Amino acid sequence: MLVVVVDYATPQLLGAVRARVAAGPARFHVIVPDGAHGHRNIPDPRVGAERTLTNAVAKVSQVTGIEATGEIGDPSALRAVADVAEREEASEVILSSHPLRAARLARRDLPSRVRRLGLDVVHVEA
Repeated sequence: MLVVVVDYATPQLLGAVRARVAAGPARFHVIVPDGAHGHRNIPDPRVGAERTLTNAVAKVSQVTGIEATGEIGDPSALRAVADVAEREEASEVILSSHPLRAARLARRDLPSRVRRLGLDVVHVEA
């Protein structure tokens, strides 16, 4: 299983997903951290996260031909990945982030922290 943590289902993310499918069999589970998607026009971050999740699952399923699953995860992307990795046989993660959030992820060194969970990581920036 490949876990995909997204801010948005961008062309860069979908390109990474396509590349992974070309490399061999995969299952995709999309995680959107809870509360990460509040905007002026969507004041409830949970509603924004649900919209992002619905969109990302549909796009990943469409570009791969594989029915993706998904969930709203812990507000901490690391905890959200760890939660799924604990209950599923996840071996790889694609982290997708908006450029503004990418800087925050880099400061937290999220890709390295996810690797310490024993997972291979690809990080794409929108």
